[in-house]
Amino acid sequence: MKFFFLRHTSLNIGKDIFYGQTDIDVSSNFQEEIKNIKIKLKKEIRNFDKIKIFSSTLKRCVKLAQSLSNDVFFDD
Repeated sequence: MKFFFLRHTSLNIGKDIFYGQTDIDVSSNFQEEIKNIKIKLKKEIRNFDKIKIFSSTLKRCVKLAQSLSNDVFFDD
């Protein structure tokens, strides 16, 4: 069994700003970043369509998780 830990994509916020758990949305580059993430993951994961994703409920995490799979488990 393999585990992959992904950090969210870039955010709609200036550089060098510490945002912690503030629920900030993703940047306008989101779709391009998702495309690149999928390419990299599909090289590593044979049955990509069968992965399970666990995610925070923050917007940036939800959008990433749901862009990768329909099988997402959310944890507050």
